[in-house]
Amino acid sequence: ATPTSFNSPIAQGTSPRDLRQSVFGGYITDNYRISPNLTLNLGIRYEPVTVPTETANRIAVLPTLTSVAPRLGSPYFQNASYTNIAPRVGFAWDPFGKDVTSVRGGFGLYDTQTLNYLYEGLSIFTAPYLLLGNITTLGAGDFPKNAYSKMNAAGASGLRYAYADQNPKRGYVEQYSLNVQQSLSYGFTLQVGYAGSRGIHLPYRVDDVNTVQPIRDAQGYGFFGPNCTVAANCKTAAQLNATKLNSNIGQISAVFMTGYSHYNSLQASLNKRLSHSTQLGISYTWAKSIDDGSSSTFGDTFANSVSSLPLWAPDRRRAISDFVVAHNLVLNYLYELPNVRETMLGSALLNGWQWGGIFQFSTGEPFTPLISGDPLNLKSADVFAFPDRLTSPGCSGNPTQSFTAINRAFVKTQCFAFPAVDPATGYTHLGNAGRNSIIGPRLSEFDTSLIKNTRIRAISESFNLQFRAELFNVLNHGNYGPPPKAGTQLFGANGVALSPASAGVIVGPAATSSRQAQFALKVLF
Repeated sequence: ATPTSFNSPIAQGTSPRDLRQSVFGGYITDNYRISPNLTLNLGIRYEPVTVPTETANRIAVLPTLTSVAPRLGSPYFQNASYTNIAPRVGFAWDPFGKDVTSVRGGFGLYDTQTLNYLYEGLSIFTAPYLLLGNITTLGAGDFPKNAYSKMNAAGASGLRYAYADQNPKRGYVEQYSLNVQQSLSYGFTLQVGYAGSRGIHLPYRVDDVNTVQPIRDAQGYGFFGPNCTVAANCKTAAQLNATKLNSNIGQISAVFMTGYSHYNSLQASLNKRLSHSTQLGISYTWAKSIDDGSSSTFGDTFANSVSSLPLWAPDRRRAISDFVVAHNLVLNYLYELPNVRETMLGSALLNGWQWGGIFQFSTGEPFTPLISGDPLNLKSADVFAFPDRLTSPGCSGNPTQSFTAINRAFVKTQCFAFPAVDPATGYTHLGNAGRNSIIGPRLSEFDTSLIKNTRIRAISESFNLQFRAELFNVLNHGNYGPPPKAGTQLFGANGVALSPASAGVIVGPAATSSRQAQFALKVLF
């Protein structure tokens, strides 16, 4: 098989970089008791940061995405943090004045700072301090013998560079919440609330933004794919390279401060404090988070991320976040077994026992169905493509099926198709399946413990000999994460469905351990 791209260092480089930065912060906050049952919280924070520098001034960044050479040395970019004034306001209200009901709410602005961690991945891999070559035009038989020599011959047009927003706007997150807490009989407390946030000018990270640019037509984003059928619209490798965002250089790793996010959640809990030998807690969160990219340090911060979401398709980047879990239920309890009155030896053996446990249930994380290879002829170091989602019977909702440790086929591959080539133009179009359009397997786990406290007052009133028996995943339930990257690829670049043994299949270790037990003896004093 011929690789779609080949990457390798060309020469010894200087790595890592020693980035430096200073953060300054100050705040003012105060509480105002408006009335006996209403308290107002007010605050404001100011937190500017300096632009990252490097101890030997080894900074290289492209001034624009179409520049033919990087600018060397400071400044990395222009500072946008001088206006980082972040107000906060909150309140606590007892509407009936009986200390059994509390209404709380708040709003705050929190800055998303352009800190060093965002630029470490850019700074250490960029020319001229580290020469990383990339070639996307290998022919049949070139790999592995001729790959390096061809890449080396490409010169500057094959090197990896970095781009950072040169005039970033202030990035921040608005956070807001409102909840009601009510005391109930028998020591129970019920709380129901809403929490949300809105992110503006957040980091949007791309491992390679330098791709062939699409042709927009009535069907969406069209490309000169390798399956092109209309000779007039088909392109040679040289012609494809000329249509890249920057045909003069190779891979461009970039961070833009243009991302956004929206988070909304219902949060509820019921708790009973430890009294009459029982402590109980139940919490439930129903949440949805939407963004145009969840990564920051690298394009694939999360294992289920698409590492180079397309700069040219902002509408196709928007989806539920990589980390979102729609439903999460957690139950915890602690029960003190009743004491018995018997002989001293009997009391020492039978008293002081506690039984506790934690049960968690949550829905799965999302992931993205993909096509392997370079079916769109993007000619980049980090290609991707979506298949088409079908609406045939059995394909509504989440296109997955039950699986077992033996048969791990998870995705209904029959619900997807390779995008057809437009017979009129010969273009291959970006499929409609979209980012994070499949939800992975759910998680369910029950852990429990049995604890025996034996107080030895002959030594000290606080001397306690504690025995613990702890069982994890008592029901031995198999919990698995989403398929690995290879498992999310459903078709090859030639349009042929990949093997059922790999496409849409969950492999690898479980997301949680199998049933495990541990025992401990502690001395507390």
